[in-house]
Amino acid sequence: MSEGWRPRDGLFVLSGSLEGPQGLRALAGAAGTLRRYVSRRSRSVGAQVHFPPHNGSMSSSADEEPRVFRAEGISYLRIPAPDPRRSAAFFEGVFGWRVDADRDDPSFEDGTGHVIGHFMADLSVAGEAGVQPYVFVERVDETLEKVVAHGGEVVRAPYPEGDLWVATFRDPAGNVIGVWQKGPWRRTE
Repeated sequence: MSEGWRPRDGLFVLSGSLEGPQGLRALAGAAGTLRRYVSRRSRSVGAQVHFPPHNGSMSSSADEEPRVFRAEGISYLRIPAPDPRRSAAFFEGVFGWRVDADRDDPSFEDGTGHVIGHFMADLSVAGEAGVQPYVFVERVDETLEKVVAHGGEVVRAPYPEGDLWVATFRDPAGNVIGVWQKGPWRRTE
């Protein structure tokens, strides 16, 4: 990275500008960098340092890593998107994912903070032939309404799978994604 805060000689030094959205991202990144640096340093001297959660993506304990660092867990995705900003807006609107669309390959963080990634214009959309991720939701029917409202289409209507309800949809780019919920399915009125 060319911009941001870096520890140097016991101080945090800013490289880059604090103006505009780039500056805000540098400051946001600085919080995470400072948190990790202080946490590592405090452990080396036996101190306990606690930070408040940061938008759900950082833990509140100095002994824990950000949520994306989980052994054997899926933590990063590159989602094919001929129009990356449109795809970013779609996933933000449907699932509430945090997105940074101020770049050519918008980045995202899912609602749990466990999965991060980018929407990529240079990847081919696989449609139904590729890997199909499934997103856990509270209400499949409400999520499918959001899918349609944001330009997607339902591929397979909700169906039971054991004690789960599952459905698939196509995002505006053509990727097929699944959603599922636990318990009985009740259509919202």
